Amino acid sequence: MFLMRDLRNWLEKNTGRQVPFYFVQGTEYHEGRGAEELESIAARVQGANITSTFTGRHCKEVLDLDVGGVLLNFAHHLGGGSGFTRSGSLDAESLCCQITSSKGQAVSADLIVRSHLHYFMHVEHSNRHAFLCPCWQLQTRFARHRSAYKLMPDIGALIFHICPEAKTRGLDPIPADGMPGGAKRVMKCFPVIDEWDGEVCFAVVDETVTKDILEEFLEVAGLHRDRLVSARESRHLGTVQARFAE
Repeated sequence: MFLMRDLRNWLEKNTGRQVPFYFVQGTEYHEGRGAEELESIAARVQGANITSTFTGRHCKEVLDLDVGGVLLNFAHHLGGGSGFTRSGSLDAESLCCQITSSKGQAVSADLIVRSHLHYFMHVEHSNRHAFLCPCWQLQTRFARHRSAYKLMPDIGALIFHICPEAKTRGLDPIPADGMPGGAKRVMKCFPVIDEWDGEVCFAVVDETVTKDILEEFLEVAGLHRDRLVSARESRHLGTVQARFAE
């Protein structure tokens, strides 16, 4: 608790502003049932009061933050990989975020942060970063019981530079090298394409496929009926053309 207070004082002194502290619940073995011990510490160091559907007032099981339109998702637990596939569970977490957010069941996070496994890992997709945090604990007796070599921890912390303006421009809002602008890497650019058009021509040679049948098929595929014209009727882009057998 005293270390967190000292950290807050140092940050506020060097930034000249108040810095909010957010807490994420860990395992009950370390933090008490329902993270009640961490909740008490978070309240004493004036942790941010978080409003969400998850339990806890100052510390949450899952924490979603919106930093100028860049969406960050934090949680402690993540299932571990095995052997030489340690990144598998983190990669799966990123893919699951894509699936659930597409259904409206979760926030589409630009950054996913997990802990619990005590080693560092970074997985990068075209629209998302996922990180496993290192830890502040040396190898434990529990870890050595499983393997003296396999569960070697990575000691340290992560600092993220968030750039909302980069996301607006279609650039990577979270440079993976930790430096604003991503000077040490090629900057990713994935612009959002709000609308596009083109020309599609279907050659219908089966006499049983009428124009009405083709219109119904295209409507199911997401194309409107009023966009279907014959090849003789239109020659410009932005239409769906169909040439029927004569």
